[in-house]
Amino acid sequence: MTTRLARITVTSKRQITLPAEVCRALGIEQGDQLEVQCREGEIRLRPVPQYAPLTRRSCLFRFLGIGSSKGGHGARDHDVLIAQEAAERHADA
Repeated sequence: MTTRLARITVTSKRQITLPAEVCRALGIEQGDQLEVQCREGEIRLRPVPQYAPLTRRSCLFRFLGIGSSKGGHGARDHDVLIAQEAAERHADA
């Protein structure tokens, strides 16, 4: 994906405003975090991936058996747990 070249200004507080076109293209929203890297005289900004917090309802939580007196599930159960998680997310949407 390539967007047009844009020129932005650094404020007295060293802040910048990202062009709306760039935010839309990358799905950047208010409150999102970006990684900043300086290399070879350039600044690179990259969105930090957003992960859902691990909850007791999470298939991974159940797969690992965290907080369970029975211990973790066996490998044979992982497909079932992942399918259950997908169904629960679909139902919540």
